[in-house]
Amino acid sequence: MAEEADAPLRDIALTGRFLGGAPAERVSAFVASGDAAHHLTAWFGQEWLAALARQPNRVCLLRAALDRDIASSTRSSRLSSMP
Repeated sequence: MAEEADAPLRDIALTGRFLGGAPAERVSAFVASGDAAHHLTAWFGQEWLAALARQPNRVCLLRAALDRDIASSTRSSRLSSMP
């Protein structure tokens, strides 16, 4: 799936499509990397980051996006652990 290989990692991870195959390899590379630029590019995608770079309040917008994704991930994990 070339489409999924180019998709921002956040789209794959937050929808739970990261088990097995290329998505799992992308998540593994993401976790293993210590490069913040790689993390941002992999997570959000180049297009989103380019749009963010044009915003005067880009730091606040980035923080809000990260907070939103963390909250979404936490909420999903809580729901999946419910009986």
